[in-house]
Amino acid sequence: MDPLLGEAGLKLLLMGNEAIARGAIEGGVHFVSGYPGTPSSEVIMSLSKVSSKLGIFVEWFVNEKVAFEAAFSASSAGLRSMVTMKAPGINVASDALLSAAYAGINGGMIILVADDPGPHTTQTEQDSRFYALLANLPMIEPSTPQEAKDMVVWGLNFSEEVGLPVILRTTTRVNHTSSDVILGEIHRFDRKPKFPRDPPRYIRASMKWNLDRHIWLNKRMYFVDSIASNCPFNILDLKGDIGIITSGVSYNYVLEALGRLNVDSCSILKLGLTNPIPTKVLRDFLSHCRKILFVEELEPFLEDRIRAISTTFGFGNVFYGKFDGLLPREGEFNVEIVENALSRFLGLKHEINSSTISSFEVPPRSPIMCSGCPHRSSYYALLKAIRDSGFKREDIPIFGDIGCYALSLQKPLEAIWTEHCMGASISMALGLKLSG
Repeated sequence: MDPLLGEAGLKLLLMGNEAIARGAIEGGVHFVSGYPGTPSSEVIMSLSKVSSKLGIFVEWFVNEKVAFEAAFSASSAGLRSMVTMKAPGINVASDALLSAAYAGINGGMIILVADDPGPHTTQTEQDSRFYALLANLPMIEPSTPQEAKDMVVWGLNFSEEVGLPVILRTTTRVNHTSSDVILGEIHRFDRKPKFPRDPPRYIRASMKWNLDRHIWLNKRMYFVDSIASNCPFNILDLKGDIGIITSGVSYNYVLEALGRLNVDSCSILKLGLTNPIPTKVLRDFLSHCRKILFVEELEPFLEDRIRAISTTFGFGNVFYGKFDGLLPREGEFNVEIVENALSRFLGLKHEINSSTISSFEVPPRSPIMCSGCPHRSSYYALLKAIRDSGFKREDIPIFGDIGCYALSLQKPLEAIWTEHCMGASISMALGLKLSG
């Protein structure tokens, strides 16, 4: 039996993406769409193996925008849905995302966006959390595979309660980490899709209707803010007046680093719901702590907003994080990076060099095209055509695209000159041609 169909209470070793898939099953989704891209791909790959047994529609779509629109339509018709994508995918889906926020949903909808600090397999270290602000939608961030599963279930219920899609923002370490996950009950809902005819809600062609829906969206988010502190994934641990605010996988680094430093006096606020920031729990933390360190990967998303909240309400906290350079705005965190930052923050004479942690160096291995990959022959033919036409390889720019064919930059092909973004190869080649 597939582990995703296991009984409630069973403890299994699951990858984060498998846990997300199980969460969708437990939460009663009817429709799952997406576009493949590491680190999100295994969610749909896992669900596709069991979808026929559960009556769940699971499918890859031609791009993230189309996948989003399909899931949004299912949700509008009253079915629970989920759409999956990696970070650049939400750029592609953003037009549909912002319009969907104005319309709201009827069946719970999860938008899984997998960011890639590092980056490991992505062209940028895009911080997709800002889309939650741009679209004005709730956002949750898991720190473990167990939380990832549970957040999908909770998020589907919460989405229906507030009438809005919920963004589930993950990072590579959560998506691809494997750990023990305790399964919950599987829920199935006997719902028939019925799309409501409501032009002011679903037609974005009227100035008045659009203004009214914007007002509606803001009111819904005020309601979300009023209940945000009840989110079970917010963890408030009040101890001393020196505090740490964190979210996602960074929470694990904080706990381990404090253990290494033998420090047990710091207060910790771990935010599971990161948009809107839970006002009540945050005020409790700000009023308790004098000095606060932010530990979050990539941009100072929480730091910037919480600094502003503290100033607005006159808490007078002293903040540390990215703005003062204590932690970097780029790259992936690990325990050593967080441990060093905490040491400086707490004034401890403790410095660890992360480069000394590994006892041996692993030889570098560049990724290559798989044996039998048709792209090998395609590039061989292209390079041969250039040579047979009397040109040198360096005479003819070859514009690449996102995907496995980007591996042609490696020896022995060394073909492409660019790999900019999805679909850019033809348009960039055309631009050069038309520029004379």
